[in-house]
Amino acid sequence: MSEWGSFSRVKALVTLGDGEVLPGHIHLLGAVPYRQGGETPLEMLNRSEGFFPLTFDDGGVLLLSKATVAAVLCEVNELQQEGNPEEDEGEGPTEPVLSLELVLTTGEEIRGHARPGFGRKEPRPVDYLNSVSPFFEVLTEGGSRLINRMHVRFVRPLE
Repeated sequence: MSEWGSFSRVKALVTLGDGEVLPGHIHLLGAVPYRQGGETPLEMLNRSEGFFPLTFDDGGVLLLSKATVAAVLCEVNELQQEGNPEEDEGEGPTEPVLSLELVLTTGEEIRGHARPGFGRKEPRPVDYLNSVSPFFEVLTEGGSRLINRMHVRFVRPLE
């Protein structure tokens, strides 16, 4: 059966720019045209559409403006885990990691790690933060945090 046209639901906590937190589910495409597998939450947020649906267990739905979303917390999905090989396997060089502390316009502080994937041996945090996509990912103990760069007050590199 083809994955085209299918969606998967991912549990998420969406933090709006005013600090309100909405628990629900985001919906991801079952397939994307540029690689095998389904869409990641980061890819969904970085699509050009200005709105996305957040659905609730009771059947309700909100169409959220991406511009008003400060951050999204979701579980690290299988695709993201496959994309980050285990570092303890000892095969080949490991991908560089940036340790960051962010403060959002909501006042929330987030500490975690980012994998810039630029191909640079020692990436600079400013290059990662200035990339073109509206949202970027920070991996925290609580899961994958997808941050809207328009809602970042400042970032402190921890390295």
